[in-house]
Amino acid sequence: MDSLADLLREYEQAFSAPDTDAMAWAYASHFLLSSPAMVSSISNDHRFRIILLQAASFYRSIGMRSAWILSHAEIPADELHTMVHAEWGLYREDGSELVRFDVMYLIRTSGSEPGIVFISARNEEERLQERGLLPRE
Repeated sequence: MDSLADLLREYEQAFSAPDTDAMAWAYASHFLLSSPAMVSSISNDHRFRIILLQAASFYRSIGMRSAWILSHAEIPADELHTMVHAEWGLYREDGSELVRFDVMYLIRTSGSEPGIVFISARNEEERLQERGLLPRE
């Protein structure tokens, strides 16, 4: 990885494709996932790729054909990590917007293992529900 911008661009392209191997490449060998419903420790292994494939299938099933990071802000956390707040936009085949949501990443930017070490999808589920793309529980 040459820079944080490169990692974000490659992750964006992998998510949009979808390319599960390239998406997994953006993560550290172990990382934390947090959402309003749970916190989980994830190993970046074959099971994670299955989860990524299932997520890609879900997004395709609701009509997503491309995904873009519409904006992001980088905040240095310490000498090893940068926090990134990203606004994602998912789009249909005709280019119309499907949904927007925010994701926060903590990315290790130096050392032997660069990559995402924490991800918080704080409002993704809520935004999908607001658009009628996911049932409310």
